[in-house]
Amino acid sequence: MTEAFLPLLAVSVGAFGYAFVPTLVSVHTRLVTPVLGLLASVVAVVVATATSPAPVWGNIGSQSVVIGPVHVWNYVTAWPILLALTFVAGVTEFAIRHGYQLASGRLRAVPSLPFSRRMLAVTVIPVAGLLGTATALTTSSAGSMVGVLIVGSLVVVATIIPLVALLSRGLVVPIALFAVFVPPVVLAGMFGTPDSGVHLLLLGPYAILFCVGWLLESLLRSRYRGWNGGRFAAKPNLT
Repeated sequence: MTEAFLPLLAVSVGAFGYAFVPTLVSVHTRLVTPVLGLLASVVAVVVATATSPAPVWGNIGSQSVVIGPVHVWNYVTAWPILLALTFVAGVTEFAIRHGYQLASGRLRAVPSLPFSRRMLAVTVIPVAGLLGTATALTTSSAGSMVGVLIVGSLVVVATIIPLVALLSRGLVVPIALFAVFVPPVVLAGMFGTPDSGVHLLLLGPYAILFCVGWLLESLLRSRYRGWNGGRFAAKPNLT
């Protein structure tokens, strides 16, 4: 009884935490992406469950097995990744709205831009570290410890690059590329059935792509509109 109850309790607490934290952040700061990300993930799970074949449960000897997708279970076990992506979305919204003065007056309890080097590190490293750790933990059964550490490190690097580009220079191409490429990779186990975590190694080339996007946008904007495109906050205070 206890052995069956503890996993259910852990999953329930995680699912509640993922629902509670984004809602609290949105209410406290008036950022909309945390709660919208929560709603979008719930809707995605409901749609995937409704449009997928029902899983079939059975037994092989003393082991219980399931054939078919179990999206709801994947959702509640992948909540650390979803929560980390929610934080990335929140930081992105803050940087764009505050840095480019897009309805920034409605925000509250948020720091001021430009960031110092210390503030940049305090903001970016925990968010990237959370996503890297969450991804590594959810893929820990798919490979060796060395492979898991490599995957976690790649996720951290691929997250730091676009966030630093956005928060320090107002560059949007790297974070746009991140939004296109990274969530599908780290959530592949939620809506897909990957045999291993090998697909996560794609984050290495993606990190290079983000750097290329950073360089190209910097060159174009500095050439045609000044050092930062002429609008983002103020010149970075990286001291």
